[in-house]
Amino acid sequence: ERVQRGVYCLAGAWEDEFLATQLRFPKGILSDGTALYLHGYADRVPFQLTMTFPRSYGATKAREAGIEVRTCADEVLGLGLTAIRTPYGNEVSAYDLERTLCDIVRGRRVVDVQVVNPAMKQYSRSGGKDVQKLLDYAQALGVEKKIRNYLEVLL
Repeated sequence: ERVQRGVYCLAGAWEDEFLATQLRFPKGILSDGTALYLHGYADRVPFQLTMTFPRSYGATKAREAGIEVRTCADEVLGLGLTAIRTPYGNEVSAYDLERTLCDIVRGRRVVDVQVVNPAMKQYSRSGGKDVQKLLDYAQALGVEKKIRNYLEVLL
């Protein structure tokens, strides 16, 4: 049965929207609130999937499909890229947790404080945190001051 344009699944199988979107737009990387959810740092399934594309990519079709499109310079596009499992057990391309945290605090984006604050608090309490990696990413992405402000309060 047809799930999305060019993406099909067996009748009766559970549709994995994350995987279907990744297959339809292979140059896109699941990011921001979508990646936060996949990492278990958001309790609600995102209303709209967010993907980051290279600046040179024409993302009109992705926008028309209801995806929130972000663009990124090629030199930092691969920063923090990882494979992560969806709730259905399929692997998709997404940003790692540190990159995701940097992305959600960027000033150009209007992100709900009720998403950012709990995510930063949960990260500061987690045993698997890598503060140095977070700061390195923050510097590369131009959000070092904002990330340091969060860390100073939480750590």
